[in-house]
Amino acid sequence: MKKILALSFLLLLIFSAKALAAPDHVVINEFLPHPSSGSDWVELYNPTDSNVDIGGWVITDSTTNKITIPSGTMLNAKQFVFYTFSNRLDNGGDTVKLKESEGSSISIDEKNYSADPGTGISIGRCPDGEDNWTTFNVPTQGSANNCPTPTPTPTPTPTPTLEPTNSPEVTPSLTPSPTVEPTETPNSTPTPTVVPTSTPDPTIFPSPSSTIRPTPTPINIHEILEKRLKCRFSYSKFIKFPNGAMLVDLLKSIFGPNSVCSP
Repeated sequence: MKKILALSFLLLLIFSAKALAAPDHVVINEFLPHPSSGSDWVELYNPTDSNVDIGGWVITDSTTNKITIPSGTMLNAKQFVFYTFSNRLDNGGDTVKLKESEGSSISIDEKNYSADPGTGISIGRCPDGEDNWTTFNVPTQGSANNCPTPTPTPTPTPTPTLEPTNSPEVTPSLTPSPTVEPTETPNSTPTPTVVPTSTPDPTIFPSPSSTIRPTPTPINIHEILEKRLKCRFSYSKFIKFPNGAMLVDLLKSIFGPNSVCSP
């Protein structure tokens, strides 16, 4: 079963390629059935890579009208040629045929049309030599057809989806109470504002600490002299000084007769 399907697919590709390929013979490439002036004409085109002798070939319509191509006419590869038909094509519809001889019943190529394409509008292949037919506002007899350039289909830009934004809850604001301004009493004596006396910060400006001076202890001259003299001398030694007797009496009155070593 798989082999049959594969063979069928291969045959389809072969016949499709053959159908899409350009014809391998001389073809009717363009014709003008309703000229604005002058005569009708038919254009032939050789799409092959070889030169073809078309001498004696005949171009006819659906009636007895015909054009016989002169003997010895050679149509080179990729070459165009056209022949005037002397207003013999029917504007409302006709069939254009190409035959190898006048008596041949087989057409090498043919193309029919069923309506008038319009004044000065030709019917032709696009691209040249291929099986796609269209009309041309600007005929090009004897040269390549003026195929319109296909307009590329614009790629649609995706529309971004807008996500709904959560509306923040609105907290009602409290209506402020009106401020009552005090009414000034006329002729009133303003009360003086008492500015409190600022107490200095003890950490910044410390209060000077009062220096407590110790109470002087009464000097006991007797003890001082007693400690210093230590019996190093006696009263009798002071006798030698001027007024020594008076000095000894003074010392005795102060320290006593035995406060220091007596003489």
